[in-house]
Amino acid sequence: MGARARTHPAPLARTALAALAALIAAAFAACGSETENATKNVGATVSTTTAPTGTTLSEPPAGSTFELSTTDLRVGQPVTFSGSGCPPAYWVGIYAPEVTSSGGTTPEEVHPDADGRWSITVPVSDSTALGPQTAHAACKTPDRARIAFRYPPVPVNVTTYRRLEVSPATTVAAGTTLDVSAVGACPEFYDASVTFNGTSDATKPFSALGTVAENDNGEWTARVDIAADAAPGVYKIDALCIRSRAFGAFYTPVTVTVAAQGTQPSESPGTLARTQ
Repeated sequence: MGARARTHPAPLARTALAALAALIAAAFAACGSETENATKNVGATVSTTTAPTGTTLSEPPAGSTFELSTTDLRVGQPVTFSGSGCPPAYWVGIYAPEVTSSGGTTPEEVHPDADGRWSITVPVSDSTALGPQTAHAACKTPDRARIAFRYPPVPVNVTTYRRLEVSPATTVAAGTTLDVSAVGACPEFYDASVTFNGTSDATKPFSALGTVAENDNGEWTARVDIAADAAPGVYKIDALCIRSRAFGAFYTPVTVTVAAQGTQPSESPGTLARTQ
């Protein structure tokens, strides 16, 4: 028998195989291309709610606004906070300059409308710190757990109807006892605390504080003994309402001048000059 002849694929068969291989390669390439495009699309539309709690996820949208009806705030008076640019399903937290012993704030919250606009009117809280402060607002995710973005803060100035009156005078000699009376009561369940020159420590040379006497209406009086060896100068009396370690209200601070020896003290009692 003769040798067996080897067979080779026909040219048409080789062509078919090559075409099949090309089709498979193209299918994988298309799949990869579609996967890449899908990843890009997902990446372009990833919700910003996936960032860690408490972080700012983005800058405020272009054209967004945050404003107050007035920047001269007064305790007890209403003020309107308004703005735009926060999505309708989200929440806006208003952080007025309300102060606790830890420096924290208690936000008011409001839902934006369908156009992303929002507005809320609230009274200025008793516990709002006085003087130059800043009001803040933040757009929060629907679960309120994360901050989508923060609005630029708005500078404000805060005053109060609560004030102090002292006697016998605004300018006194060292060794004088001052009687301090509140104009405006402390909120219910809060007690008054008075400091002279920033300290209520009776061992300091500038003052020794007597017991603050408070009536059932929250009105109170206190006695400040200026030390006999107090140096001449201008001193400040502060007062606030406190419960445990929470601040309930602030009084406009006042100043008293301890006259140099030989200076004639002021003869007229009344409200001392105020400072912010």
